[in-house]
Amino acid sequence: VVACVTALYVPCVQKTVPGGDSGELITAACELGVAHPPGYPLFTLLARFSMCLLPSFSPAHSVNLMSSLLGAAACGCLCITVCRMTGPGPGAVLAAGLFAVSRLSWQWSMVAEVFSLNNLFIGLLFFLTTSFQCAENSTQRRKIARWGALCCGLGLCNQHTLVLYV
Repeated sequence: VVACVTALYVPCVQKTVPGGDSGELITAACELGVAHPPGYPLFTLLARFSMCLLPSFSPAHSVNLMSSLLGAAACGCLCITVCRMTGPGPGAVLAAGLFAVSRLSWQWSMVAEVFSLNNLFIGLLFFLTTSFQCAENSTQRRKIARWGALCCGLGLCNQHTLVLYV
């Protein structure tokens, strides 16, 4: 699913600075500065890392590509979560595919914005929640809870609306 969504997203990614907060977020990553409150420190660091990984691309193009990969990973998390809840079958792939092409998921996966990373953290939290429910013993539950705490903390370093899921 992640590979298919990536193949769908990458050719459509903006190569320049799109509108909205993207310009500010790209600039913050270039300068290792702080964007408007809440500052989006995790996104800024990941964006800077993507610029270092893809030095031949413009900063805007590399950060936009990062957003598309994060969006594809979010779709993968959704697929795994639905598969865990309903069992293997086409439903999980269909759910992830529909999420991938939904208007807002598509829109925010094409540009440098914090929402794809937020979707990834929500997908991870849903996956960890279903994993916690299916865990066979307290040792597994503790391990899953620790991963969940890490995801909650990192997710809140990206966008504060994640608190609604925490």
